[in-house]
Parts: sequence; structure tokens; C-alpha cells
Amino acid sequence: MENDYRLGDWLVRPQRGSIEHAGQVVHLKPKVMAVLNCLAGSGGAVVTRDHIFDKVWPGQVVSDAALTQCVVELRHAFDDSAKNPQVVETIPKVGFRLIPAVEAIEDKAASKVAGSTIAGLARAKKARTGLLAGILVVLVAMLGWQLVGPVDKAVDRSHGPETSLAVLPFTDVSPDQQQGWIAESLTEQLINRLSRLEGLEVPGKAMSFTLEKGQADLKAVARELGVDFIVEGSVFRVEEDVRITTRLVEVGSGEIWWSYEWGARLQEFLDMQELIAEGVAHALSINLDVGELGLDPLGPSDVEAFWSLERAIQLVMEDTRESWVEAVREIETATGRDANYAQAWLWASFIYSMAYARIDDILHRNWQQLSESALDRHFELAPDSLEGLNLLIQLYTDSRQYGQADRMIQRLGPLESVSHPGLLFRVGIFLSHVGRAREARQALERAQLLDPNQFAHFMRMLGWSLLQNDRPDEALAMFDRAWGTDDVLRSIGSSEGLQAALVGGNLPVIRKWLIRAQEFHERGMLRFYRAMEEHLDDPLAALTFLRQAFDQPYEDVHDHHIAIWAAYHGDNQLALNALLRANQDWWLWYPLFAPIRNDPATRGMIDELGLVEYWREYTWSDFCRPLGGAEFTCD
Repeated sequence: MENDYRLGDWLVRPQRGSIEHAGQVVHLKPKVMAVLNCLAGSGGAVVTRDHIFDKVWPGQVVSDAALTQCVVELRHAFDDSAKNPQVVETIPKVGFRLIPAVEAIEDKAASKVAGSTIAGLARAKKARTGLLAGILVVLVAMLGWQLVGPVDKAVDRSHGPETSLAVLPFTDVSPDQQQGWIAESLTEQLINRLSRLEGLEVPGKAMSFTLEKGQADLKAVARELGVDFIVEGSVFRVEEDVRITTRLVEVGSGEIWWSYEWGARLQEFLDMQELIAEGVAHALSINLDVGELGLDPLGPSDVEAFWSLERAIQLVMEDTRESWVEAVREIETATGRDANYAQAWLWASFIYSMAYARIDDILHRNWQQLSESALDRHFELAPDSLEGLNLLIQLYTDSRQYGQADRMIQRLGPLESVSHPGLLFRVGIFLSHVGRAREARQALERAQLLDPNQFAHFMRMLGWSLLQNDRPDEALAMFDRAWGTDDVLRSIGSSEGLQAALVGGNLPVIRKWLIRAQEFHERGMLRFYRAMEEHLDDPLAALTFLRQAFDQPYEDVHDHHIAIWAAYHGDNQLALNALLRANQDWWLWYPLFAPIRNDPATRGMIDELGLVEYWREYTWSDFCRPLGGAEFTCD
């Protein structure tokens, strides 16, 4: 669907990336619009998930979460509900369909204005089939943007505590003069984002858009709007290439305080509008001493250092050997340009700590020493950094340096006095890893109470903790509540609820979660879940399938899935072998795996992981206890 069409009472404009109703205009991300168009083209019929993947992400391997997130955003845009859908209906185990009728319309005026845009989008769609889905689409796309303009200007920032700034409508300087929709959309994004910076006053869209286009007297504009600074920019597009220029001007002196220029393909721009606004907001925060970054004494004082850190983070998210090499270079650029950038040193420590496993065959360096030195520098700059402690606990937990993680936690003092929910959440995960289930539950319950905004995510981990404490009914209730919050958590939470259901042993409940798992399965898992449902009452057939899956692994069926079902159907050896291969040591503390905890091979694994050494020095787990000498036993 490329032309405008009606969906019930809504007008859908694919080339503008928007839907309209009763004077309300809602802009959709390109992938979200692509999903909507795919559904609209079916004439009201059900569209399978696989068909949508083939149409929206051709030739790519993406997770179901990407499609699920698009559907969530569609429902939000239409003010629709998953429970009582009026627009997008989920067809369990199959896919989705649109409920309202789709009516094609001929909007000649719109077609004339968007003519070149349609051609450009079609070419961009054909040429750009390598974009990743969901959040990674946006993150990786950011790497394609190139800095080609001048950087920020070092000036005296003594303009006073109250700062006012206006965003002028971006100018369309394209040869065809048909890109006003891009300019207007970007201007709106900037106004919305900058208005959220604390300490910065930004006139709204209504005032900024009343100015005459091309009004050159910035001082007159500033007087009219009552501001000290102006952000202005332009949009230049030829076919698929888009170039965005923006600059910050101090009205009094006429000096350019900061300027930036991006170049990208059209589809990348459509994916990147929000991140452009975010990046400009951060840069202006630094230049104007407003907002969280600008007012943070440990934040960057150099915009290029900030951009280098941002690029390093995106490269880490890409997670290829080559991207890690580039991430090291970017993070060293950030710390080299701004040696007092505490956040950059923290990320440098993290990147160095992970680099040995990813790029040691390319760059032979002492990564551990580099990581420790970077972390020392971070704590020199921020001795009370809770964020640093949070990252340290995570790193030490993931690398099984349990003693070091515990020492970091001890720096917090009594957990009942800790008021940082993120830290409590991280502590709860650590305690779950080492089998201190009762303490983990207490930390996670406190984190949940302190941060209701993360309630659903904390509910999931609290559900795991309740399961470790052998309270499957309460865990199942927690997973059920978390699962009902949104489609993304449904995709993640189906297997979690399923494990709790298996512990409870109630067949109708198990079947309910199996159906949920099939509806929101990871791509490639459908065959597995269908087999488990088919053989639920036939352990022999189920175990035959599981053994074949273990001996001949296939896409997206992870060993921990095999371990869960093997334990449920009574093959403890297969469950142990799958857990060992999955490297999921902390799953040993869940009830399904109680029968294999005291197996000699399991105890050998526990010892090799360093848990016994940790328990002897600190605190024994709720599941294992010492015997005489070096011996121990687990229940």
C-alpha cells in the first residue's frame, strides 16, 4: 500500500508516515507503518507472522519481539487495546488482522506533493534490506550518520541561570522543494525534545511556526519570541540522499555556538528523527549548561567526546568483532578528548572487560589491566558513583567473580537502607545467581516498591525469585501479571510462566502457558512448543523429541528450554547435560532441578564455577551446606 487510504475513521498516509483522525495527526515509525500497510493489503484477511516478516524484513533474521513491538506501537497510535481490539486483532498461533474496512482513495494533491517521495522510498526500501529490527534498527542506523560539519565553539557560558531558546522551522533547500514534510517533522521533534530540558525555556510549535519563512533578521525573531538563542537548520534531499544541517546561534553576538551536519539515506532518516532530536538536545545541554548533562559536573565538557561515547555504545550493541574494534577506538577518543568524563571512563571499563572475548585475536592488549585502570579513573572522578557500582556488580556477576561482586554490595551498607531501585534490582539478580534466594526476594521486593515505573520488569525477576523460594503459585501469579502488561513482555514472559506452571504440575495451567508461548514464540520455537503440547501426556515421546533436539540443535531452541522439559519429564541426566551446555548455572536453584543438584557432575560444576569458594568465604546458599573438610552437599 503506497497511496493514501482510509482505515475506518482514520486517514492513513504511508508516504508521510502518519495517520489522521478528527484533526489529530500521529506519526508512525517506518517499520510500524510497513506492518500497517502489510495488514491493510490483505483485505481484512488474517496475515501470518511469517508473511509479515517476509514483507517488512525481507532476507533478514529478526526476533518476534521486533514485530510484537510494532504491533504495540500501532495499537498505541490508534488508541487501541489488545484485550478489546477495535483496530488490530491478534489471531492466536497465526498472526494479525485489521478489523476496520480499508478503503483506497485518490488524493491527487497529496500524490502530486509526495510524488518524488514515493519513488525515493521505493528505491530506499529495495536498497536498504540490511537494517535490523526494533531498537537495534535505530541503534545501528545511527552508525550510518556521519559528522561532516564543524564542532562546538569554545565560548564563555556565563549567560545566566535562565536560558531561552527557539527552534525555527527548518528550511527545505532541496531542488524540488517538496521536502517540507521532512523539515516540519524534524522541527516538531526538536521542539518536543528540547522543551524537556530542565532550565531551558522553549516556545512551543504554535509560536515558532508563525514566523515568516526565510525571515533573516534573527534579532527581530528573538525579540518577537523573547529568546536568547536560536536553533535553525535546513533539509536537503536528492532522490534517496538526505542531508540535515543544524546550528545554535547566540542572538546577541550573532556567534555560532555549535553546528552539526548529518548525511544519510532517506530510510535511515525516517528511522533516525527521534535520535537526531535526542542528540541535538544532549549537545545543546552541554553547550548551554542546562539539563541533566549540562549541569552534571562529571558529564562531558566536549560535545565530540559525547558523540564518541554514543557511537561506542551503538557499536557495542551491534556486537560483531569489527564493531568491538571500532568501539574501543571511539571510547578512547572520548576519554582522550575529555579526561574528566566520568561516564566515558565507566563505559571504557566495561568495553575493555568484554573485549578479550571478542577481539583478542585482532588487538593483543592487556584488557584486564585497561579495564581496572579505567574503572579506577571513573571512581577518582566519581567516588560515590552508584551507577559505577551497578555496572561493577553486573560485570562481576556475569564473569562469576562472586567475591568481588559481594564486596561491591557491601559498600552499599544494609540493603534496607538502599533507596536506589536499580541497584537493588542488580543485587537481587546477584543473590539469585549464588543461591541466596530469600535475600534476593527481599531486595527485589524493595526495588519493586521504590520504582513503580519498572513494575512489570521487576515483577518478572520477583517471579523468578519466588520460584527459587519454591513458591510456584505466587511466582505464576507474578508472571501472569507481568505477562499482561504488553506484547514485548508476553514474548519474554511466556517461557517464564511456563516453567512455573510445570513446577505446579496443573495440566490445564500448563496448556494455557503453552498456548501463550506459541502465540508469542521466538522465531523457530513454534515447532518445539507444538511438540511439547502434543506430547504433554506422553513422556516417552516428549523425551525422544528432546533428545533429538539436544543431539541435533536447530535454530532458536536453546538448551535451557530442553533442560526445563527434560527435568519435567524425569530425564535428569538430559536436564543436567542441557544445563551444563547452556551455562545456566543459576537455574539449578529452581525447583525443577532439585533432583540433580546433588549429582556428582552437578557438584563438580558448582565447584568449578567458584561458588563453593565464594560460599565458604561469605555466606552459604539456601540450597547447599558444608560437610567435613572440602565436601559439601546440596538439597
